[in-house]
Amino acid sequence: MDTVFSYVPGTSALNRMNPVFTFLCAFLVCIAAAVSTNHLFVLALIVVQLLLSSTAGVFKKSMKLVLGLGSLALIVLVLQVVFVRTGTVFAAFGPLMITSDGLLSGVLVVLKVVCMVLPLSLAFMVTPMNDLTNELVSKCHLPYKYAFTFTTAVRFIPLFMEEMSGIMEAQRARGVQFDTRNVARKFALMIPLTVPLLVSSVKKTDTIAIGAELRGFSLRDATSAYRQHGVSARDIVAVVVCVAVLAAAIAFNVL
Repeated sequence: MDTVFSYVPGTSALNRMNPVFTFLCAFLVCIAAAVSTNHLFVLALIVVQLLLSSTAGVFKKSMKLVLGLGSLALIVLVLQVVFVRTGTVFAAFGPLMITSDGLLSGVLVVLKVVCMVLPLSLAFMVTPMNDLTNELVSKCHLPYKYAFTFTTAVRFIPLFMEEMSGIMEAQRARGVQFDTRNVARKFALMIPLTVPLLVSSVKKTDTIAIGAELRGFSLRDATSAYRQHGVSARDIVAVVVCVAVLAAAIAFNVL
């Protein structure tokens, strides 16, 4: 099942980066977005990330992710507008007030959420999980079992989503209506689906564990990878740029 976190093969500069440096850059951008209080700065980061996604051929998937965050963004915006009561009052509905500070705060939080999700999603879309596992072991000296656990968990996301979709289709065939607008009822209908999903997950986990042991999982080390990524000037420049972005985010807050 294709998701916004699924790997997309390509030959762009992002695809050719060392996987560890790719995720390091993504985390630096996330931190920059988290600490920034400047609306235009965070918006500029989002635009740059979308431009980068277009060079890697994943612009449509990135936009799909941004649009998919719409519901969450709307909830966050409403909460900020309702609970932030300082600034100029634009409208009042009894005890509820819509203020300038509430709107600005809500928009900033929404921009931050989008800006923090985009770089991680982009990193997953341009990085094969096998390469990330190998580099975490060889470059970061992370024990193979921990690196394998992390990347396998990421691989399971689309599998779980596909499994859940199949279970829901089977329930719809039995007359269960998941399209209800009643949030409480929809939540109640989803709870029973966790049991078959859990059973299926345990079976898949056992299968993977047996396969890994048969392939010599316990014997893997930093020299076992069939493909090694060097550290290029491109990787160093990318990290330096991201550090500069983080420094700029902090500087804008001070000024």
